[in-house]
Amino acid sequence: IWFITQVVLVAFAAALLRWRLAAFLAYSASLAALCMAKGSVLYRQVHVFWSAFVMFVVYKRTKFRTKRNRHADQKAIEKEWMQCHAVLARFLFEQISELGGFWTKLGQQVSMNLGIPLPYQMELKKLQDGLSPSPLHEVLATIRAEFGAERSARISIDETAGPLGVASVAQVHQAMWLAPGETSPRKIVVKVQHRSAARRFKNDFWAAGVLARLIVLVDPEGFPDMKPILKTMREVTLNELDFKLEAANQQRASEAVRASKVNVVIPSVVPELVGTKAMAMEFIDGVRLSSEA
Repeated sequence: IWFITQVVLVAFAAALLRWRLAAFLAYSASLAALCMAKGSVLYRQVHVFWSAFVMFVVYKRTKFRTKRNRHADQKAIEKEWMQCHAVLARFLFEQISELGGFWTKLGQQVSMNLGIPLPYQMELKKLQDGLSPSPLHEVLATIRAEFGAERSARISIDETAGPLGVASVAQVHQAMWLAPGETSPRKIVVKVQHRSAARRFKNDFWAAGVLARLIVLVDPEGFPDMKPILKTMREVTLNELDFKLEAANQQRASEAVRASKVNVVIPSVVPELVGTKAMAMEFIDGVRLSSEA
C-alpha cells in the first residue's frame, strides 16, 4: 500500500512539473517540510487522514469489484473479501503501532469485538502486548518533575530492567522506595505517563471525531456511527490522564474491599508519591489474567 502511495506522490509531482514549475517546487517543499516535521501534530494528523483515506479506497474498490461480479461464485467473493481484510488489517496494525496514543487504545477495544472479521481480531490483538516503552531518561525526568528532587532521589529503578508493562497512556516500573524516617527500602510500582500523552490524546480525539463524521457522510450504510463511542472514550480517557484522580479512586476501592471483607487485594497507594503524571503503589507479585493456569 505504501509503495502505491509513493507512486501516486511521484506521479502527482511529475504532473505539476509539466504544468508549472512553481507549483512543483511548492509541492516538493511542502512534502520535505512534512517529512522533517515527523513527530509534530501536523505530521500526525496527515498520517491519520492519509491512512484512513487509503483504507477507505481499498475497501470501496473491493466493494465495487464484488458487486460488479455478483454472479460469481460466492466462495470466490468471500475469498476476495478475506484477502482485502487481511491486507487492511495488517496495514491498520502497522499504522496504529507507529501512531500510538488514542489509536492504540481504540485498536485494543476493537480487537475484543467478535463481530469484526477475523484478520482484524488477529492483528489488533497484538496491540494488547508488546508496545514500545518510553525511554528511561524520560521516565526519570517525569518522576523528578512530579515528585520533586528530594523524593525522587529516594526512588531507585533498575536501569537494566525493562518496564513491567506498557500501555497507551503510561508504563509501570518496579522500584525501591526509601520513605523518610525508614532505614530499609521497600518494593513499589511506579506508574509514569508517557511524555506528551495528554496532548496527543486530545489531538487524536479531534481527528477521530472528524473521521467519524466524514465516514458516516460518505458511506452511512457501510460504517456505524462512531460518535457516541468516541464521546464515551474521550470522557474515560481524559480521566485516566489525571493520576491524582486515579490514586483517589484506587484508594477508595481498596478501603471498600477491605470493609466488605472480600478476598480481593488492591495495591495501596503510596500517598507521598502521587502526581498528575506519575503515581506509586505497593508491589504485589502475581500472574497475568491472560496467563494459562
